[in-house]
Amino acid sequence: MYAFLMESTTLEYNVERKCDLMQIGGWLD
Repeated sequence: MYAFLMESTTLEYNVERKCDLMQIGGWLD
């Protein structure tokens, strides 16, 4: 259970990071 919680938070964090990077990339284009 703990491992699952850790995985899902890491996943969400990565998704948020990716969205931020995509937004920044959109601004640069």
